Amino acid sequence: MLRSRPFSTFIRRLLAAIGVAASALPALAADAPPVADFFRLPLVDNAKMSPSGRYIAATAGTDVGRMQLAVIELGEKMSVKVVAGSGDADVDEFHWVNDERIVYTLSDNSRAGAYRAGTGLFAVNRDGSGHRELIERRTHFERRASTIERRVLPWNFVFHAARGGESNVVVQEYKFDDTGELRNTVLHLLDTTTGQRRAHPGPRDARVLEWTVDVLGVPRAAVAHEGPNVRVFVRQGESDNWAVVATGDRNKGDYPDPIAIDGAGSLYTLGGHGPRRTTAMFRFDIEKRARDPEPIIAVAGFSFDGQLVQDSKTGRLIGAVYTADAVATHWFDPKLRDLQKRIDAALPDTVNIVSCGRCEEPNRLLVRTFSDRQPNQYYVFDVAANALSRIGQSRPWLDPARMGTEDFLEFEARDGLKIPMYVTRPAVGKGPWPAVVMVHGGPWVRGRSWGFDAEAQFLASRGYVVLQPEFRGSAGFGFNHFTAGWRQWGQAMQDDLVDALGAAAKRGWADSKRACIAGASYGGYAALMGLVRPTDPYRCAVSWAAVTDIDLMYSVHWSDISADAKAYGYPVLIGDPKQDAAMLAANSPLKQADKIQRPLLLAHGGADRRVPIEHANRLRDALKASKADVEWVLYADEGHGWALPANDVDFWSRVEKFLAKHLAP
Repeated sequence: MLRSRPFSTFIRRLLAAIGVAASALPALAADAPPVADFFRLPLVDNAKMSPSGRYIAATAGTDVGRMQLAVIELGEKMSVKVVAGSGDADVDEFHWVNDERIVYTLSDNSRAGAYRAGTGLFAVNRDGSGHRELIERRTHFERRASTIERRVLPWNFVFHAARGGESNVVVQEYKFDDTGELRNTVLHLLDTTTGQRRAHPGPRDARVLEWTVDVLGVPRAAVAHEGPNVRVFVRQGESDNWAVVATGDRNKGDYPDPIAIDGAGSLYTLGGHGPRRTTAMFRFDIEKRARDPEPIIAVAGFSFDGQLVQDSKTGRLIGAVYTADAVATHWFDPKLRDLQKRIDAALPDTVNIVSCGRCEEPNRLLVRTFSDRQPNQYYVFDVAANALSRIGQSRPWLDPARMGTEDFLEFEARDGLKIPMYVTRPAVGKGPWPAVVMVHGGPWVRGRSWGFDAEAQFLASRGYVVLQPEFRGSAGFGFNHFTAGWRQWGQAMQDDLVDALGAAAKRGWADSKRACIAGASYGGYAALMGLVRPTDPYRCAVSWAAVTDIDLMYSVHWSDISADAKAYGYPVLIGDPKQDAAMLAANSPLKQADKIQRPLLLAHGGADRRVPIEHANRLRDALKASKADVEWVLYADEGHGWALPANDVDFWSRVEKFLAKHLAP
């Protein structure tokens, strides 16, 4: 039988090593956790196992509020050491290059989004020696010109994959034209000890924006974009020759999308499957230039979204981690399948994501475990001892017993389309509760998967049921669901949100007469339209980083939206600014500002490059003229959303007061 060993001695040593005393953790409030507890930086997070399985690296919080990089040496005498960090920045992402070398990026979590333009890339040995800067870190959006030759790569290089063999990683160079538009990308093999690099030849005369590399970091497949069209290339053997194996339309997704290649040279791609045209994973036959008839992985009702698990040495396909209603793992390897069952039996109340280094010969496994009420925890599973040891928690100050419960369901919209939805109910009280309809951004992305969500749990802790529908146009539920949202901003997409509230009310969860709509980016747009449409049942709206006028998406110049998206994507997905001018005007909050009469909390970042501040300023001025009930918040140095935890706390404190005022009985 699997045994679970206590972790208290080790975690105290870990906390001591990274400068945090267990006794210094804040106590829970008598009634509900304070706002800051939901949005502060995690204590320990993002743990990753080294290729051999002998070491674990993780980001760890310190008593001065900085995230550092710690390495844990596993064994009978576990030891922990902080190997990288900065007094003026936080370790952000990191990856094992080999068992001795780690690359990482830096971000200053004490500064707002305007000052987080570049994270750079750095390398360090697992014992803290051998530091090297590989890609320069920028603190502003600027371009530097210099005649001095430097080994450090400039800002337009980014980390691509920790697969380069020996001490190498793969980095991706972004090349721009004189107007700032992305022209092409090139992959380079970068030595993390010397800083030397060499370019990987790619397809000639092709605008390649997507690459697939093997476990040695060699590019094997590429996707080139030319307007709305794509060409899929495959490298022929070990030569520098590339052949086109498929073409398609990027909006329709009617081409094999490469995601991985294994040690035997088999290429794995994504493609449509089944009546909902969900995306499944197929093996692609390079010689026949066609995918196999049957998929390797197909998840009923969901598009395959995940990553393959490959042995770090041989590249053999071991399994796949994917998202259905929640994150799950499919193991092709019977040994890993059995180990997963044993771990799940020991941890039955959580989702348990297992990762391995030498997956073909695992001696230890790293387990990330979480639930709707439980933030990330990390365990090490010793295969020989058949035992689990917990090595860290991301948010130990939050009591899972006091968090809300989350359900996943499907309801029928008014036209019969099935709409998935996540519902988070408060831990106390009995429904129907006052409701917040939270609309995800994008909108052509998937909003959620089952698990701990800080924003939803914060609202649930204040007594609200939180509805997060995956309205039509969302990704992840099949091409039919995606295309049902084309050219439906403010229309059928908006109807889905109203129908979500109705579905929750029928189940006795939501009080439809006490509901507010909230969201950011596209979600902020939808929140505004919820007030524009007079029959929508919301008492109020919270809208931040919001699109306020569809025309501005095409015309505003200070934006990071590409000319390609405006020319080939938006006209199909939203509408043509000339041919559909009347439809777009009827569904633009700015042009319908006089209809916004219910209370609104409107917030924006002054340095937002995705939805520039002009959107918010124009709407604010229009609402001021109509004397609407608006609370306006500007975070001058923030970008598209809040990067600074202090701004998160300030904003959600305002939301708490706003909702209490307008959703009271």
